[in-house]
Amino acid sequence: MILTDEIAARYVGGQIEVHNQIKARLYRGEIGTIAVEGEGSYATLSVRLNWMAKGEGFPPFPARWVPDDHTTYGASLMTYSVSDIGDGCLALNSAIVGEIVVLFPPDGSKLDQSKVEGLNADEVQERRIRNAALDLLYKDRDLDDTKFTPPGVIGHGIAR
Repeated sequence: MILTDEIAARYVGGQIEVHNQIKARLYRGEIGTIAVEGEGSYATLSVRLNWMAKGEGFPPFPARWVPDDHTTYGASLMTYSVSDIGDGCLALNSAIVGEIVVLFPPDGSKLDQSKVEGLNADEVQERRIRNAALDLLYKDRDLDDTKFTPPGVIGHGIAR
């Protein structure tokens, strides 16, 4: 399956889950904006999140969720295979990077933000407003002229 910008746009308001098998980390967050830029081996996925949480105690399962300051995610799609895994969800899997990423639609599985210990609701609301404005801006522009890659994202994964 090829992930296009049109397909990715369906996940705005949904959630992303990033499972890094190499670093044994699990993240979950709410998608504010999402875009696929470029084509073929140059295609990249860029996501801005309204909030991000890290699962502590993982593996095997997170004992609790805590806020994470990294609210951007990027991936070179050349290194990921994309699959429809049902219920409107997409899985991006990279053996090279050691990540499994799941995109959940707005009406799909959700980590309730109230379950994230210490998440600042006012900051989340501010990000939602900013990301909604950015999403409208990018929809109104020719994506070939838009350089959407979030600052601090180099290569793949959560910005560090």
